[in-house]
Amino acid sequence: MPQLGSYIKEIIIIIVMAGTELGISYLLLILLLAVPINSLILWLLAKWFKFSKQDFKYAFIIAIITSTANFLLELVNIPISIQIILFPLYYFIDVLLIKYVYSEKWSKTFLVALIWWIIGIVSGIITAFILIYFGFFQGLFGVDVTPHILVEATVSNIELDDVVCNPVCSKGFEDYITIKIDKILDVPNWVKKDLDVSNINTDKKYRILSYYARPTIIKWQPVDNKVVKKGVALLGYFNSTAKREGDYYVYQHRSGEIDYPKEVKLPGLKVGNKIRAKITYSINDKVFVDMEEYEII
Repeated sequence: MPQLGSYIKEIIIIIVMAGTELGISYLLLILLLAVPINSLILWLLAKWFKFSKQDFKYAFIIAIITSTANFLLELVNIPISIQIILFPLYYFIDVLLIKYVYSEKWSKTFLVALIWWIIGIVSGIITAFILIYFGFFQGLFGVDVTPHILVEATVSNIELDDVVCNPVCSKGFEDYITIKIDKILDVPNWVKKDLDVSNINTDKKYRILSYYARPTIIKWQPVDNKVVKKGVALLGYFNSTAKREGDYYVYQHRSGEIDYPKEVKLPGLKVGNKIRAKITYSINDKVFVDMEEYEII
């Protein structure tokens, strides 16, 4: 059975990508799905709480207004942290809409609006889960699914970028290594249905971007809650610029998946090294793309 954690991470990534990489097509799909789903939920709630107006059209009108407003807000690309702060305002606007359309008591209106919100959030997550499970995002939007595949490989060539570090490096490294895949050890469950491992060419040499080809120290810090950049609080922050400290290049990264600082030291790669690593694989292009941390074996 597919791992729930992998799907949840994909849902988070898709939400963060909304309005950017996936673009307006994704937002339009969400709009088309949200209107009937939210209408149905509100209509059923109106019946359950015995509203005086129980026609479906009233729920449909409110769902169109709220879903369209959400669509426009995503187009504006408001940071997630700001949207969370504005949640009470969104909720109050929904309360006012329901009160205006149905003319029920305030207590009943506040309760129905709250339940509508909770069910709407749950149904949205379930919908995203189903779409990801059936590979809908890849098929409709041409999104390139790029899982991290655990492999053993041999380094056959190294190309180091010309970067000045004094001590902070002038730019991020674009170091490339050429590898031959010796063995495929593991593929994430959530992508196995989209990827036939037997089709991966293990005889071919792949030139991939390697972020840590040089002797590297990676210092991971938990995400600072004060950081307001969109998506950072959920996914973390990858700093592409290093600082030279002795023989090592030091990176400072933030992660939303750790609670305490941690440090990883990598010795640097040499031609002939055999490594074990999770390497990003492009299902669309059928090539390995880049590699982060590794283990020399």
